Amino acid sequence: MVMYIKTEDPDIPAFCYDPLIHPILSTNTKKTYDDDEGEEDDGFVLPKGLEPFLNDTQLYTDTTAAGISLLFAPRPFNMRSGRTRRAEDTPLVSEWYKEHCPPSYPVKVRVSYQKLLKSFVLNELHHRPPKAHKKTQLFGSLKATKIFQTTELDWVEAGLQVCKQGYNMLNLLIHRKNLNYLHLDYNFNLKPVKTLTTKERKKSRFGNAFHLCLEILRLTKLVVDAHVQFRLGNVDAFQLADGLHYIFSHVGQLTGMYRYKYRLMRQIRMSKDLKHLIYYRFNTGPVGRGPGCGFWAPMWRVWLFFLRGIVPLLERWLGNLLARQFEGRHSKGVAKTVTKQRFESHFDLELRAAVMHDVLDAMPEGIEQNKAKAILQHLSEAWRCWKANIPWKVPGLPVLIENMILRYVKSKADWWTNVAHYNREHIRRGATVDKTVCLKILGD
Repeated sequence: MVMYIKTEDPDIPAFCYDPLIHPILSTNTKKTYDDDEGEEDDGFVLPKGLEPFLNDTQLYTDTTAAGISLLFAPRPFNMRSGRTRRAEDTPLVSEWYKEHCPPSYPVKVRVSYQKLLKSFVLNELHHRPPKAHKKTQLFGSLKATKIFQTTELDWVEAGLQVCKQGYNMLNLLIHRKNLNYLHLDYNFNLKPVKTLTTKERKKSRFGNAFHLCLEILRLTKLVVDAHVQFRLGNVDAFQLADGLHYIFSHVGQLTGMYRYKYRLMRQIRMSKDLKHLIYYRFNTGPVGRGPGCGFWAPMWRVWLFFLRGIVPLLERWLGNLLARQFEGRHSKGVAKTVTKQRFESHFDLELRAAVMHDVLDAMPEGIEQNKAKAILQHLSEAWRCWKANIPWKVPGLPVLIENMILRYVKSKADWWTNVAHYNREHIRRGATVDKTVCLKILGD
C-alpha cells in the first residue's frame, strides 16, 4: 500500500514518519510479557559477515523527493510514455480561473478571472474534433532533398542565428531601397542618422510586412538576450525566469507589434489577465508584493500560439513584398492620367517629341544623329520669337527642317491662344481660376 502526502518543507527527508498516515494511538501503549513464554530456543544463529541487501546503498539522494513528487504529479506530468503532451499544450493555471475568484481581490483581478473563463468557455464551445491528417514528417522530407542538411545546435545558438539572419534580411531590404540614412542596430531599432527631408521620409516608408517582422525579431532578441546573460553567469535561474515572465507579460510596452496587426491586442490583454491571476496567487501572505514572479509558461504559450497563427499571414505579406521588390508593381495596364498641374508641360513634351520624330525620320542616313540637340534649341528659339512677335529666320538651315519647326510653332501657337481665350473667358465670367493661370494672363 502506497501512501503519499506532498511536503511543503524542502528540508524534510524523502522518507519520513507522518502521523497523518500512521497515527500512534494512546491505547495499548503498555504491554506486559510473561517471562516464561517464548523460551523455546532452536539454536539458530546468523552466520558472521551476513549483511542486509543494499546495505551500502543510500536510502535516498538529493533528487529522490523531487522524483517521488513527479511520480505523483497530476496528469500529464507523471507520464513518460503513452499519449504524452508537449509542454506548450499544458495549461498550468487553467484550474485556477475555473474556481471562484476570492471577493477580496481588486476589481481588475476579478475582471481578469472572468475574461479568462469566458475565453476558455468559447474555445470549448467552438472546439471540433481534429481532422484525420496524413502524417508528413517535414524534417524527413526536407532531409531527402540535397539543399538541406542536419546539424545539432544549442537552443541559444539557434536563437542567435535567427536574430543574425533576421537582421541581415531587414538590412538587405533597407539597402535595396538605397536608404543609407537609416540605421538598423542589433536590437532592431530603426533610426535615421540625420534629419530627413520630406522626400527622404516618403522614400523610407516601409509596409506592415517589414515592420511586423522587425517587431517579432525584437521580441526574439529580448528572449535570447535573457538566456545569453544566464549562460554568461550574469544572472541566476530565478532572475532569468523573472525576466522571461516580464517580457511575455509586457510585449505591448517592449515592442510595437500591435501597430501593424491590431488583432494582437487580444494576446496582450490575455497576457495581462494571466499576470493578474498568477501574481495574486503567488504574492500572498508574508511575500506581499514580492520581488517578481518567474512563472512565465502560461504567457509563453499565448505568444507561441500567436506566432503559429501569424505564419500564414506573414508568408503572404512577405511573398507580396518580395514579388514587388523583384518584379515591380503591376499597374494592371491602366493608362496613367495626367494631373492638371502637369497638363501643359505634358502637351508641350508630346508636341516636341512628335516634331523630333519627324526630323530624325527626314534626315539622310549619313548625317550624324547628334544634331537633335541643335534642332531642339532652334525649336525653343522659334517659339520665343513668336511670343515676342519677332520674325524668326536662321540662315543656312535646310528648308525641310525649317518647315517642320514652323509647323510645330503654328500648332503650339494655336493651342496656346485657345487656352488663353478660354482662361480669359473664365475670368470674365467670374469662375474659380487658379492663381497661376491669372498670373499667366497678366503676363507675369
